[in-house]
Order: sequence, then C-alpha cells, then structure tokens
Amino acid sequence: MKLGLYFAFSIVFAFVNATPPPTPVPQTMNPKDILFSLATINDALPAIDPKGIKSDKDLILHEDDWRQFELISMDWDSTVASEILEIQKIFKDKSRQVGEFKAFTGIYIRKMILVPFPKPLSMSELLIACGIDEKSLHQVRIDASPALVPSPGIVKGGFSLQLANLTIYGIRDLDAVGFLCFVPTSYPGLDPKAGANLAEYLVRHKLLLVHWPSASIIRIKEDILAYLTKTDPKPTGK
Repeated sequence: MKLGLYFAFSIVFAFVNATPPPTPVPQTMNPKDILFSLATINDALPAIDPKGIKSDKDLILHEDDWRQFELISMDWDSTVASEILEIQKIFKDKSRQVGEFKAFTGIYIRKMILVPFPKPLSMSELLIACGIDEKSLHQVRIDASPALVPSPGIVKGGFSLQLANLTIYGIRDLDAVGFLCFVPTSYPGLDPKAGANLAEYLVRHKLLLVHWPSASIIRIKEDILAYLTKTDPKPTGK
C-alpha cells in the first residue's frame, strides 16, 4: 500500500514540476499575402426564416455565392456599369495567377443595387416562361457560419427550380419576385424551345444577365439564347 502511494506521489510530483511547453509566438502576416478566390461578393445576405425546416431538395448556396449571377433591370444599367468598373480595378490592380487560377489580394463588395427591379416580377409569369408549376419549386438554404446565418439557413421567401442543367433561384412574396438569379454553369443545356421561351421572358422585362465574378454582362436576346442552349461538347461517358 505504501509503495502504491509512493508511485502516485512520484507521478503527481513529476507532473507539477514538468517544464511547460513554450508559448507560441504570434506570427504577423503581410496583408498582401491574404488571397481571395473571388474578385467580388454582394454586401448583404437574404433574410432567414427562423421557422424554416430544411429539406433534402433544398438548393444550398454558400454565403459568397449569393447574387453572383443575377438578373437586373436595364433601368440600373449605369449603376451596373459602375459596379463592373470597380470589379475590373480588382482584376487589374489586385490579382495574381496561382497555378491555373486567378487569386485576389483585395475584394470589391457590391452595395449599389439593393433592389434589382423597379417593380417586382410576376412569379406566375416566370413559371409559364419556364414551363413548370408550383410543385417544381424548392427552398433555398444559405450555408454560412452560424454567427452570420442561424441554422438551418432557410431563405425567407426563397425558391429554386431546375431547367436542364440550369438552376434558377430567387426570392418572392406570394406572386411578387424581388430577386432572380442563376447558379453559374457553363452548359445550361436548355432545348431550343425552352431556351427561346426563357430568353423571350428576360428580354420582354428588359433584364440584364450579370455575372459579377467575371465582370461580364449578357444583354441581347441572341446572346442570352446562345448561353441558355449551350451544351457540353464532351458529355460525360462519351
């Protein structure tokens, strides 16, 4: 028994008198060494529904992807041009090549266009243009830090729909659509009829298709239709 106490005392003594590990020395970082993967992001995230219940069919967006490829009224043409100019400055003055990709030492936060349409679009008209009904709509969920977006991050009034390889999402209040965006894809793959219907809808409402990360705009019907119907020249499995 005394021998056991001796060993126990020895272990405690050794632990108490052990040399503590050295305290890490904080390292300073040059701000120029901090790189961003995007040249721009939108300033504000959408309102979140505190009572929202997630579903396996939800469209999940990373917080930085919100409103990155969106439809904007031509009424804001000059404002869009001003935002594009600021993004181009990031590309010119604060970018560097990292392997196959471009990275950025600065980022432009868009704040000028709070509301993309002078008056809301019609949800029922959008559904007709897309050739679908309400049953084809799903929720939108924002994937972000809980400090920014409370879980599960269901966007209030958010909706999403799928046309071929193109995912469309936005926010609505009953029939009034306040935001309308695309999930970026190189090959939307709509068939000619579906592409023509959607292109006609966008042109009729005088909407610009703005891809902010590349500082580019698609504005005329022929270009919009060409994008919507573009297909992968090398489909998987062939």
